[in-house]
Amino acid sequence: MADSRERGFDEKVNNWVQTFGIIAAAAWALYTFVYKEYWFPHSVPVNVSINLKLQKTGDIIQDKKYKNGLAAIELHVSANNPSSQTTFLLPSVFIIYGYKIADSDPSLKDDITLLSKDRTYNMRHVALSNRAIVAVGNLLENTELKPGELVARTYVFYVPVGEYGVIEGHAYIPNGKDISGIKLTWSPDNELGLVPTLFRIGADGTAEAMKRDYSDGYAEGPGKWQTAHSMSMMSLW
Repeated sequence: MADSRERGFDEKVNNWVQTFGIIAAAAWALYTFVYKEYWFPHSVPVNVSINLKLQKTGDIIQDKKYKNGLAAIELHVSANNPSSQTTFLLPSVFIIYGYKIADSDPSLKDDITLLSKDRTYNMRHVALSNRAIVAVGNLLENTELKPGELVARTYVFYVPVGEYGVIEGHAYIPNGKDISGIKLTWSPDNELGLVPTLFRIGADGTAEAMKRDYSDGYAEGPGKWQTAHSMSMMSLW
């Protein structure tokens, strides 16, 4: 009798162990699936990385308007989505500025670390002045970038030889998980650069301009999105 009772107890324990093991394995499988396939991908922020490069081609086009001709410049831009989920794109743009080389600010002789709102950096011996827009345009026609997707574009623009000492290129790619209900337009301004204007799209398809905040930006808007930005400068000497 004792042996049969012990065997019965052992069988019950063994059954409970097996049952617990099955439940634990199922729970782990479910957790792993939900975590890897849903929760983790949706918790990682999407983003776009940009690589921008300016390059002189050496080509000179003769033009009656410019006695020294026009120099060809290439703008190489690549954009990559390194995240594990698709990122959606609002209209992306690029803008190219030309700067003349001028005498440096006399105040920098005493304090080279002095910064002002209208300058990104200072040089002791020269200054960049008379900024002018020399090219502006749409960057990518893509409306989305899949996980790991890389796209690249090359644009050619021309500047008068000897007109500028430095050119500066900027690329902007607004992107996010959810950009539904948003429309974005860009307006070039020689003082402000590229100025974005956001519109909220209603259910009937009408577009209403969104209000800017005190810093002239946008404090509100549907979806989680951000703007990737890259900048590069090149000497024309």
